[in-house]
Amino acid sequence: IVLPVKNPKTNELEVHKKLIKKSMLIPLQDETGAYYIKGKKYLLLYQLLEKSTYSGASTLTLKSLMPIALNRDVYDAEADEFVTRLEGVITNDDGEVMNGKEGVFEDINHVTYNLPVYNIYMFKKEMPAILFYLANGLEWALDFLKVSRIISFEYDYTDKNVHGNEIWFPISSKCYLRVKNAELFKKYPYIQSVVGGLLTVTSNRFNPSMIEDTSIWIKKLGNGNNYSKGLDMLTFYNRLMDDVTKKILLLDEVHKRNVYALVRWMMMNFNELRLKDNMNLYNKRLRCNEYISSLLTIEFSKRLNRVIAMGNKATVDNYKEIFKFPGEILIQQMHASGILRFDDNINDMTFFSKFKITSKGPHSVGNHDSNRISLKQRSIHPSFLGNIDILVCGNSDRLGRAM
Repeated sequence: IVLPVKNPKTNELEVHKKLIKKSMLIPLQDETGAYYIKGKKYLLLYQLLEKSTYSGASTLTLKSLMPIALNRDVYDAEADEFVTRLEGVITNDDGEVMNGKEGVFEDINHVTYNLPVYNIYMFKKEMPAILFYLANGLEWALDFLKVSRIISFEYDYTDKNVHGNEIWFPISSKCYLRVKNAELFKKYPYIQSVVGGLLTVTSNRFNPSMIEDTSIWIKKLGNGNNYSKGLDMLTFYNRLMDDVTKKILLLDEVHKRNVYALVRWMMMNFNELRLKDNMNLYNKRLRCNEYISSLLTIEFSKRLNRVIAMGNKATVDNYKEIFKFPGEILIQQMHASGILRFDDNINDMTFFSKFKITSKGPHSVGNHDSNRISLKQRSIHPSFLGNIDILVCGNSDRLGRAM
């Protein structure tokens, strides 16, 4: 570990170095795919989990290094605050998907618009998704979100009433948000969500210089006035997208270059993704060896996130805490996850054991607590017919079945 640390006496940066060696036991499979741990033979169960996203009561969550949870909030004008309502997907008379969560905003002509506002869960708190884009600069954000030709901030508003195909939203007496194409704005919920997000994070105290100042948005990420904490939030956010997720997502490369592109894709397709049936077998995938690495990733991320949250205050001793884990941590995690099964076969009919699957384990519904799994998740979906033998089920694992 090489870390610059400020000397409290001289206020000068000193480079602290620490060499850490850590040994860890990693079990290896034999030619039959079995593990021998402390003289006992174990088999790994295949895990059944979502391919990409799954829908909650009010959120859309993507499976990644750390789950990326995106939701929509509605503005309560009477309470003057954003609240979460557990609403389903709403359709109009033509059967088209409408927004189930909306924010209410008014333009300069006192016309009211209901706009979706997207938030991301970070450290058990909701944060406007638009802030992470604005933290990289206003021009970059509008260009990356593909709305730079439609949305702009204007400061000369003397001729604002002469544009019939435009919509102007007041932010302050010196700043307006201009929508250059009203038809596209009314047609596409995604464009509405960008406008709603921008109106949410701005206030009547904003002036032109503040909107283009990235430090303002970074401080908002850090609870309003903490620039260092905002940078830490950006660091954590940038780590949400990992290489394994990029490989398993069946998306065009443009949508999975980084977490910014992935969240943009989720916002663009929020309604369609919310319509996915979580129980449908064709919306799921199987994995086996992959979840072994995910066990370590989860454990290391918890330790690393504590250091990231400390920011520049982290010392070498804090970094050393990351590596204070037992050498058998992987074996312990494999046992605790419930996906390492003792081979109790008494004959040579091992075919069924090797093809058993479970819905438990890391990144699963309910995670380690099987009591949190709802009856709906335990039920039999029509897509199981012809694909899963519903009669082969463990006594202790009601979700364990054979393909």
